[in-house]
Amino acid sequence: MRVEHWTPRSEDPSRTFEWSNLLGVCGGILEASGGSTEQTCDKVRGERELELHPAHPTVDVQALFRYTAEGEILSEDARARRDIETLNLQAGVLRARRREVWRSQGAKLRRDDSLGVLRRILRDARTPGVDGRLPPFAAVIEYYVTRKLRQRGAKT
Repeated sequence: MRVEHWTPRSEDPSRTFEWSNLLGVCGGILEASGGSTEQTCDKVRGERELELHPAHPTVDVQALFRYTAEGEILSEDARARRDIETLNLQAGVLRARRREVWRSQGAKLRRDDSLGVLRRILRDARTPGVDGRLPPFAAVIEYYVTRKLRQRGAKT
């Protein structure tokens, strides 16, 4: 994990150590098959502005995104689409990892897709582990399971 600045330091150096300007982000360099790499997040963003602050107190940013079985991240919201592009969130490695998480959820539910199992998977996706981290691609898991629960008319 790295520390990123919501407002770039070059734009406003006085905010360098302001808590509300700091975000924890991924390393930004992903290793693809064959040893090549792809850049995402702050590594590809550079000094470009972002539209949606992930910790905004009045906007449920996560609700603006949806995921596909092919690992894509999509949004109907223009701001979210710009951030997807700015951060290169459609990088091949990210799509492949989201696709694998989606498929693993499907495999779990082929064994048992009861409401209890769905709710447990959702709870686990929302609960940090002993290391304080959510499971990898927790947002994909939450989206997938929430969609299944809604299809059944169950509460999320």
